Amino acid sequence: MDLTLEKILRYLEDRMTPAEVKEFSLFLHQHPEARSLMDRVEKHLRIRRVEPEESLPDVQMVAAYLDGVLSPETVADLERKTLHDDLLLHELAASHYCQSSAPPVGNGRSWAATEGIDWERMRNLVKGGKSRPRSRMELEPTIGRSRGEPARLRINRKQVLVALGAFVVLAVSVVALTVRPRPELPRQVAVRSEPGQEDSKPPVVEEVQAKPAIGEIAVAPPPMVPMPMPMPAPMPIPAPIPKPVDPVPVPPPVRAEPAPAVLAGPPAADRETRQDLGKVVSEKQVVLRREADTKLWRRVAERGVVRSQDHLMALPGYAVEVRLDRGAKVTLWGNLPEVSNIAVLMESEINLLPAGAGATGELELLEGRVFLSGDGLGPVTWRVRFRDQVWDVKLADGQAEVMVEVSPVPAGRATWRLGEEPVVEALLAVTRGNATVTPQPGVGWEMAAAPSAAAFALWNSAQGMARGPFPLNAREPMWGRDWPGNPETQAVHKAALSELEGNLGGDRIPSVGMDLALNAKGATPALRHTALLALGCMGEHQRLLMDMSDETLTEDRRQAAACALRHWVSEEARRGLVLHNPKTDSGVLVDRFRMSAADAGMLVDLLHLPSLEEIRDRQGLMEVAELLQHDQLMIRVAAKRYLEDLAGKPSEGKALVRFDTRGQPTARRAATANWQKLIQEGRVPAQAGLVAQARNQKPKEQKPAKAKEPGNGP
Repeated sequence: MDLTLEKILRYLEDRMTPAEVKEFSLFLHQHPEARSLMDRVEKHLRIRRVEPEESLPDVQMVAAYLDGVLSPETVADLERKTLHDDLLLHELAASHYCQSSAPPVGNGRSWAATEGIDWERMRNLVKGGKSRPRSRMELEPTIGRSRGEPARLRINRKQVLVALGAFVVLAVSVVALTVRPRPELPRQVAVRSEPGQEDSKPPVVEEVQAKPAIGEIAVAPPPMVPMPMPMPAPMPIPAPIPKPVDPVPVPPPVRAEPAPAVLAGPPAADRETRQDLGKVVSEKQVVLRREADTKLWRRVAERGVVRSQDHLMALPGYAVEVRLDRGAKVTLWGNLPEVSNIAVLMESEINLLPAGAGATGELELLEGRVFLSGDGLGPVTWRVRFRDQVWDVKLADGQAEVMVEVSPVPAGRATWRLGEEPVVEALLAVTRGNATVTPQPGVGWEMAAAPSAAAFALWNSAQGMARGPFPLNAREPMWGRDWPGNPETQAVHKAALSELEGNLGGDRIPSVGMDLALNAKGATPALRHTALLALGCMGEHQRLLMDMSDETLTEDRRQAAACALRHWVSEEARRGLVLHNPKTDSGVLVDRFRMSAADAGMLVDLLHLPSLEEIRDRQGLMEVAELLQHDQLMIRVAAKRYLEDLAGKPSEGKALVRFDTRGQPTARRAATANWQKLIQEGRVPAQAGLVAQARNQKPKEQKPAKAKEPGNGP
């Protein structure tokens, strides 16, 4: 998928469908640089830039707006500005909130501290400071004083009402206690005379109730209870008038982050187990082995056993087949640029690993090219690791074959000073039959050998993602095991490879056998060239520098040493720093070969393969030609190697300009003039040069071809 800012924003705002979220999460898992870009976008969405103090709104305008004394036109204009000015909107809302929330009495500063409000800043935003009238409804009668002591008494309405109610209740209680009760029913007085005493004693006076009439039942009357005077109802206390409260701005709801998609990671590699995996079946081929705990290379004998955790390397020009016990085969393909016209591939290096679950064979491809196949009895599955990638390749049958290669891209002369690692490209192509390729969990490609609509796929460390598969209408000859080109040239180099293999027999240390081949009487230029390339693949950089600086050696030997050293330096950034570290003015060239820091840096620049921009820089190429007159022999050798590689003439005897780097100053000036003439005429760099071919060796990406009608050719 294509990564765009619109997709990132939709993902962050949770506006994607579940299918889109899954696809986008998978893309982020595969590409760390995309995840880094999304984090940057999300960070800038969260952080609002705070303007400097000089850009704050006019405090008098804010105070007048809150006082309601602005004209309608000014209010409309101010409110229109808040639509575009977040800071103005913030100040208006915060000031209004402070006024409406502040307590009517007490210490406003203490209240602001509890609310987390900058009291001094809010005070200064309104006109008048402490004397500014509040938005609450308050009674403020003026109490007369002397002329020099004016004062204002603030009376709270709520407190007045509460005091008035209490006074009324007290007054009613006092009145109730002072008023006496009055009787409700009238009383009758009866005079009774005792018998026999009518004349002698006074009558007895009794208080009786009125008698009921005849036939009525006499009922005793209830006792008389004095009733107090009815108490007047207390005056109702009016409820305080609620103060209108402006709505507080509600923050937007917090967006729930979508749960990241959980993707199945690639299976881990077993880098501990040591066990026998198979054996070498090729004859008269050279493959070296180096164990993890040593830096010494040893040759694997014919029919020799290979084990897991072995670091295997096929030297340039040799094709070594290794057959595993579980039925899978791998061929390590070493390349000679002179016979294949592929400049960036030389040795083939792998680490053999125990096969994990679901795999027949497993390896880590460090550099170069390998061919993967089966033993012809049935389908096999290879698990190929390179850099941080893990690709499963399932071959449909025992006749199918897949080619995988990993090579550095020329990065130019400036990258090594910065410690930048070169970009690495990987290519997978089906060379026979059909295969199913799984570059990552959940993604599978059905591929077939050319001509087909899905013949090859690419991967680039700078992009970090697999691309493909792409169509191919015809077989690519550079992807085969056969060498294209002149048969006579092939015969010469095949003879050199056979002679070198003879010097590496038995238990002889490989570097010793290559020394014997280099110094043997009658050694051909092809043999010396092959042996020096092998030394470069083994990392013998000091030995190559010695050959470049030795005036007693032949010119072809110095040029072969420069070619091998250029390949070694271009593989990793740290290797250029081993030769010369510009930060400390140290390194092999300064410490051992006594070169100045400027000359050492210039030499390492020339040893790096040029980038496409440097190839097109005509003025830069003219300056390289000037270095053919330099006092340092190694710089003259490296400058000549640089120009001849661009001209597509890597072997001595085929150069466009005949020049011996040991020549006298007159010959050096003539060589410079001849090379500069070729550069001005556009013959250098050549379109068929090695570097140009290395950049154009992979077909351009094409759209899938449309299905053809039956009977039509590819």
